[in-house]
Amino acid sequence: MKIFAWLLSLTLSLNILAQDREIEFRDLTFSEALTAADEENKPIFMDCYTTWCGPCKWMAANIFTENEIADFYNENFVCVKFDMEKGEGIELAKEFKIRAYPTLLFVDANRELVMKQIGAPRDPEPYINLGENARSEDYNLIALAENVDENRNDASYMAKYFKVMAAADMVDQEQVDQYFSQIPKDEWLSAENVEIMSSIEHDIESQIFQDLVARSDAYVAVDSTLKDVIGYSIVSALLNEAYSRKETAEEDYLALLNKVKSWEFPGKGLALFMVESRVAQRQGSEDYIEYCLEKVKPNVWDNPNELNSVAWYFFKNTDEPEHLKAAESWAERAVALEPSHHILDTYANLLFKNGKKQKALEVGKQALNVAQAEGADTQAYEEFIATIKEEM
Repeated sequence: MKIFAWLLSLTLSLNILAQDREIEFRDLTFSEALTAADEENKPIFMDCYTTWCGPCKWMAANIFTENEIADFYNENFVCVKFDMEKGEGIELAKEFKIRAYPTLLFVDANRELVMKQIGAPRDPEPYINLGENARSEDYNLIALAENVDENRNDASYMAKYFKVMAAADMVDQEQVDQYFSQIPKDEWLSAENVEIMSSIEHDIESQIFQDLVARSDAYVAVDSTLKDVIGYSIVSALLNEAYSRKETAEEDYLALLNKVKSWEFPGKGLALFMVESRVAQRQGSEDYIEYCLEKVKPNVWDNPNELNSVAWYFFKNTDEPEHLKAAESWAERAVALEPSHHILDTYANLLFKNGKKQKALEVGKQALNVAQAEGADTQAYEEFIATIKEEM
């Protein structure tokens, strides 16, 4: 028993020590960071965040505290972070065209952008790959732009190029069209070319996208993520028309919608729901609620985020018992598919509103526990739990 206890103690100690380092963000102005980058011969790594950005907080708590990532970034970069909505961050956001959060930025001592990535991947490996590309003389943004002309016939190179540019939200659609126009269509299905298609948002009127739709089964068989790419591109195009300020916006939207409805592609029901429900929402709460009651189950029953979004809207905007009963079932389904803290919170709130206080308390505590484990802001969850207890 003593040996077992000693081994258990050692194991726990090793686990505690397993992750004991984090990225050391220096308290520097950007000018001071440039000077340090020059003196130390290192690029700058800049975490561009906002106080309201949930993924930013998750990344800070779960990625920047990984020993492998911390050691790699501390050794190879001058690490700084700026709130893009305060102080110096406001001008930096304009200078480097930062429009989404989190954005990870890499800049050399000459103030040249060498790498950029939007988003917070859940797996630590992409962060190491990103840093390696930023340090590389062949695959940073400057090198890729300089060498693209001489490598336009190299599928492997162009796949790398477009993937990096897409992560930085810097894809040039004309370059994409030019690249594919020089390739026979039977080569469009190669692994490298499918990788290009899966990494970028598409002009849905383009020849490339039309082929994606026409041969969607073949493309998705090579890379299943193309199903989401097709859907996202269609949703984006339709909503751009619907939200346009042009005089012909409604006419153009309906014309494009009818065209899309004539296409057959994977995820069609979900894509059309995402568009039509949002258009209905702009027309008024009653239109949106009526649309969702009819269309949720046949179109988004397997999509936890869309189910959660609709359920939360119902929680906030209707007191009709039948509406709330439906919303509770959607939230319950979303939790079964993906028990994230924000989805659990929606379910808990609907349970509470429907008078199921004990169950609401249990689910609310689950949401709090998950949020704490992910390093998310938990104040709203704690306040909600306190409210439930007061009502019981």
